[in-house]
Amino acid sequence: FAIFADVRERTLRPTVVTYNAAISAHQKVQLWEKVILLLEDVRAVELLPDVISYNAAISACEAAMSFPLTLGLLLDMRKANLKPDVITYSTAISACERAEDWEHAMVLLGEMRRCNVDPDLICYNAALSACEKGARWETALHLAARMLRRGPFPDAFSLAGVAGACGRARRW
Repeated sequence: FAIFADVRERTLRPTVVTYNAAISAHQKVQLWEKVILLLEDVRAVELLPDVISYNAAISACEAAMSFPLTLGLLLDMRKANLKPDVITYSTAISACERAEDWEHAMVLLGEMRRCNVDPDLICYNAALSACEKGARWETALHLAARMLRRGPFPDAFSLAGVAGACGRARRW
């Protein structure tokens, strides 16, 4: 990227913060390919991407409906010994929902529990929507029951996901 080449020529050293700003800017205008290139560039200049770097990249790939890249970035994040946060997981589970992959959504919810990251309403609603698309009514009911026991309390979108899953499976 020209701006970073110019910075390096002037003996200034870009930081993870400056890269994160560029990654976030490209993510906001849905240029996911540039986001991936910037993330690679961070490593090329011997900087370490952080959770913010990965969250922006994962969000860009989710918005571009690139499910494999989204999960690949989550794997890269783990390999870099970075701890995904609720934003990371909610975005990845939303990618699963878009891909109609309820199984990966459930795996990620389970991983959140193992990593002591509390799922928020966005995580649960995306997982419930994935269950709806897959007609996984039992899984949807189980998730809703878990929400009632542990929180967050289901909202209208949660209940619509459960009802939709039951409807698609013809389990009224």
